Amino acid sequence: MKRMLLASALAVMTPAGALRIGSPAPGAVFDQPPETYATTADSVRLWYRIVGSGAETVLAPAAAYHARSLDGLARGRRLVLYDPRGRGRSDPVPPSKMTLERRLLDIEAVRRTVGADSVALIGWSGLAPDAVSYAIDNPGRVTRLILLAPLPPRQDPHLARIRARALARSDTAASRRLAARVAAGEFTDRQAELCREQARLSNPGTFADPAMARLAPDVCDFPTEWPDRYAKTAAAAMASFAAVDWRDRLGQLTIPYLVIHGAHDAFPLEGSREWVAGRPNGRLLLLPDAGHWPHHERPERVIPALEEFLRGQWPAGSETVPAGEPAPVRDGPLAPTGPFVRWARAAATPVRAVAEPYDASSLRFLDRLVGSARMLSLGEMIHGAREPLVLRNHFFRYAVTELGYTAIAIESGFTEGVIVDRFVQGGAGDLDSVVTAGFTSGFQAFPEQRELVRWLREHNGRAERKVHFYGIDVPGDVGGYDGAPRTVEAALGYLERVAAAAAEPLRARLGPLLGRFTMGGYSKYSATERAELRRGLAALERALTVDSLRLARASSPLELARARRIAWNARWLDESLALRTLDAAGQPGASGLRVRAAIRLRDSIMFENTRWVLGQQGRGGRVLVFSHNGHAMDLPLVFPAAGAPMTMMGQRLRAWLGRDLVIVGTAARRYEGLTAPFLDAQGRPSRDSVPSDLSSFEAALGQLGLGDFVLDLRTGDGTPEVAAMLRSPWTTRVHAWFQPMAPRRAADAFVMFDRVTASRR
Repeated sequence: MKRMLLASALAVMTPAGALRIGSPAPGAVFDQPPETYATTADSVRLWYRIVGSGAETVLAPAAAYHARSLDGLARGRRLVLYDPRGRGRSDPVPPSKMTLERRLLDIEAVRRTVGADSVALIGWSGLAPDAVSYAIDNPGRVTRLILLAPLPPRQDPHLARIRARALARSDTAASRRLAARVAAGEFTDRQAELCREQARLSNPGTFADPAMARLAPDVCDFPTEWPDRYAKTAAAAMASFAAVDWRDRLGQLTIPYLVIHGAHDAFPLEGSREWVAGRPNGRLLLLPDAGHWPHHERPERVIPALEEFLRGQWPAGSETVPAGEPAPVRDGPLAPTGPFVRWARAAATPVRAVAEPYDASSLRFLDRLVGSARMLSLGEMIHGAREPLVLRNHFFRYAVTELGYTAIAIESGFTEGVIVDRFVQGGAGDLDSVVTAGFTSGFQAFPEQRELVRWLREHNGRAERKVHFYGIDVPGDVGGYDGAPRTVEAALGYLERVAAAAAEPLRARLGPLLGRFTMGGYSKYSATERAELRRGLAALERALTVDSLRLARASSPLELARARRIAWNARWLDESLALRTLDAAGQPGASGLRVRAAIRLRDSIMFENTRWVLGQQGRGGRVLVFSHNGHAMDLPLVFPAAGAPMTMMGQRLRAWLGRDLVIVGTAARRYEGLTAPFLDAQGRPSRDSVPSDLSSFEAALGQLGLGDFVLDLRTGDGTPEVAAMLRSPWTTRVHAWFQPMAPRRAADAFVMFDRVTASRR
């Protein structure tokens, strides 16, 4: 959307979220007059407030966006925060009054009004050029200069890249839906509401951790920030210095100045480096765990650093940037350095093209990569791509025949997976019907599933120790939970076969309720029926636990174990459906928090099912787990604008198994014919085109020009600079958005594809 592009690319700035920052920094001194205005030479009123007192004055434009985040600086000094013209509480102005020359009148008017002979000046984001220009034009009036998450000193070539990166970090499908609502006239005369809708979509991508978008102040009460005015004033401000290259004037800046840059900012690190390159009076402080709002995101680091700088010292960690030939403009906050590139090219192992037949000799690297680990967790970067599915089949075939692996467990319904396992053990059925019934969430449509099941059956027909297949996900399609009734039926059916008398009362209790045991029907239960359903499912699980010897003799230990696990899944399906369809009072309509709780619960179920699978393997058993990267990696999942990060299966597996788990993520440079799923604000699944983020880890790997390869990240531990980069935050794509990731923690290795294509259906 236009506002999102202007907001993240221009950062004059993104509209904020729906929560005000109400808590001052520790130690803040409040000596604040009521709403106060300064008047500029061209008769524009500027709102300002004063915090603290002292001989030194610090001037910080963008008061509405800073909120209380800078108040900690008011220890023994006077902090003056004001809204520039056309912003926040200050007077609106026409675009013709948004020129750079006019905006410099704002700084001068506030300085004069508060009676400061000189000031330290903070220029945040798109206001950095204003601060630099004022400091150059008014020698003696500015003592020290702070550029906080600044716009680069030149728009070309940075601005186009900023826009592309901002777009890649946004929920583009949700933006299109909002644009359609705007076009339909839904927000006519409701500009404040539209402002908040835009902020909800755009803010998460401007934070290192999108969940922290809740910290962004709500500026949408101010008509100056409403979309119909904001776009015009922001565009006019940027146009006023579009052709200026501030590097040409930095030699005139003789005062000390500090640039603070968050590594996850959509603004490129190269731009911040250009502000200080070759300038002995300028230094750069890089914050690896911040985005475009470092003072909101990491106040515990930013405020002490600013305090130290204002006291006349360079803050710890700040560095000079040597002069020299202009560095190539990279799009990544942590673009590959020479040591990283040299290491990666030496450590990368080519991966045989998936179009070629299976060749065990090309997979010998797995001996070293997997070692003696009992579990190999392989992720796919997107569902429905042919290349990671074929890679999975080849990895698993090698793991079984060369490494002694005994099972594969995939992101598909647990109950349905039993159908596949019975078939690959030699049971009745035909391949097509087994694949159709045995995979969920649309995965049955991929021919690579048929190839996997066919090979498993053929292998087991001649193997001394047969290999098992398991689904580990909640049964059925997670979008509608249509597998919930089938799961209860499977557990009841088993009990009816082996202990009909015990099953009869449970059938009477549960049978009438199963027709509504779905996403669409669950909210139609009365409170009494929900309680009866829950008690009945618990009783079913107990019935499969008591007198286990008799039940096992009537079937087999494996059949009993699976029936118990199916009943366990049924009980947690009830909890999942309640979270997704009911509010906290038990009424129809789930809240966002409860939907997120259901997502966390799903990964907890997947983890517990995976742990059960490994336990079933017995002595010497080893399991390959295949799921989306978001489940497979040791990485908390962050949905855009969706609250705190969620603990995922890979994190739980790592905590449980430690080094007995090897995690291999996958990535791709190009996607062809693929779309990615995501959840909208109501938690409903939808799809979007696959974005790209040129600051991501996969983009860095793509720059190596090595084609398809596997990179064991553990081999970088011995090179300090490489190890530091791999443990620093990058971004990685999860479904249709990008989120923070420290590669070395998230995975032990990555397989990089030059391109992935849609699986043939």
